[in-house]
Amino acid sequence: MEFSEWCHSMEVSLSSVNSDGYIRPYSISIIPEALKKSNEDAYTPRAVSIGPKFKGTREHLLLMENIKRQCMTHLFHREQHNMSPHGKLRACCQVIWNLNNQIRTSYVADINLEQHELAKIMLVDGCFLLEVLISKELDHELPCQLKSPSPAAQLLRDEDVLSDLTLLENQIPIFVLHELSRY
Repeated sequence: MEFSEWCHSMEVSLSSVNSDGYIRPYSISIIPEALKKSNEDAYTPRAVSIGPKFKGTREHLLLMENIKRQCMTHLFHREQHNMSPHGKLRACCQVIWNLNNQIRTSYVADINLEQHELAKIMLVDGCFLLEVLISKELDHELPCQLKSPSPAAQLLRDEDVLSDLTLLENQIPIFVLHELSRY
């Protein structure tokens, strides 16, 4: 890490202090090893990995990556804002790229990924989660222009997927979803 990067990370760290002096805690915690050892399967995703913690650790989780990209494509083809799918993708890429330091400070554990790797995870997973939420309740309000149905609705019927979405270490910061939802 170069000096300017380090200095910028310190600025981001200080920006987490509220005007009343309260420091916002990390939003993505880690499970203590002693607790995890009691039942490791209870704290590990079975169907879908969200965020950087479990990326590439289990082969069966990789199968979901293609479905996530399908969901992302459906999200960008939904009727909202007068922007093309390509324009939405570029805008979301820019937003996520600029949130790098805030994303990193949201995790208790250090993230040993290059900026482009972390940005890809946040973009794909954030868009996937938004598509899942939209397909559940807002599908009629934000129709998709693609002829094929979004795979998101089917995923919500899978108990393993639902369980995985609630795991503490299998998360992304909520502000990522908020920023992506603007496009």
